[in-house]
Amino acid sequence: MQMELDITGTGSSYVDMGTQQMLSVPYALYAGAVASTVYSPANNNLTLGMNYGGGIIGYILQFGDPGYDPLIQHGIIVAAADQSSGMPWGCTTKLAGTNGSQAYNLGSGQINTSIIVASCGSNTPAGICDALILNGYSDWFLPSAKEIETFGLKGILSPIGLAYWTSTESSISAAVGYPTNGIYGMTAKTALLAVRAIRYF
Repeated sequence: MQMELDITGTGSSYVDMGTQQMLSVPYALYAGAVASTVYSPANNNLTLGMNYGGGIIGYILQFGDPGYDPLIQHGIIVAAADQSSGMPWGCTTKLAGTNGSQAYNLGSGQINTSIIVASCGSNTPAGICDALILNGYSDWFLPSAKEIETFGLKGILSPIGLAYWTSTESSISAAVGYPTNGIYGMTAKTALLAVRAIRYF
């Protein structure tokens, strides 16, 4: 494997950093460490808004994000259409158990969704996302506040200004995402808001 570095950042002035024999295949090593999906090098050509993985690419993981890999792109797929245009969050008089900073973070939505379904039932935004089978994929879930916040200013969800439920809560309130401007707030769980499922690739 030959390594070259473009010290000027122009894409044309590469300096040879050396050559070394490969004793193993990096993608094979990585695949052996992954419990579920095996990714291909082709993932490195993905862009925001692209149709991929059963929906639309809404976010590509950046350095510092949990699950970030410098060799292979990973990120969030957003369902192409809403799963509901308006329904309550559920668990209106109690905590489901998805409160706190961990429930807000990137990578928390899938765990949050399982907790909500177990505590509040399947007739909830989380339950609808959890049961969704779309374009051959069945690992959809209700995004956490941070996950839905990542879509901000990218126009992935529409119509503009629509508020979406997240899987993050605080007592009898739950976090609402406004993905077109990248902010979120809290509102009563009885509010009728839109639902959009996501999954990771």
